[in-house]
Amino acid sequence: MGGIALMLSVITGTMASQVRVPELALTTEESGQIKDALALVAAEYDLTISSKATAWMTLAGVTGGIAWAHVNQYGERLMREPEKPKPAVAPTFAGSGPYPGGPR
Repeated sequence: MGGIALMLSVITGTMASQVRVPELALTTEESGQIKDALALVAAEYDLTISSKATAWMTLAGVTGGIAWAHVNQYGERLMREPEKPKPAVAPTFAGSGPYPGGPR
């Protein structure tokens, strides 16, 4: 398995693990079926992608994947850390301080 099928398996497997729903991951067979169907559709069109466009798409995919991993690590750390207690603040009421309208 390679190319599009591998990419589909990796992307769906990663998403499934991130949201903790393993059923969302495509199997190798499912990825292959989608790849084959995509190849049939692509054969009907005269599509060419320049090497520059491919390079930009690769950069966007790699950057997005790295950023997603960092965001996910941050989210997991937040879930592991106990919630910090909020400092107690004495309530203040209008007119209760040493300013106009308050007690003197």
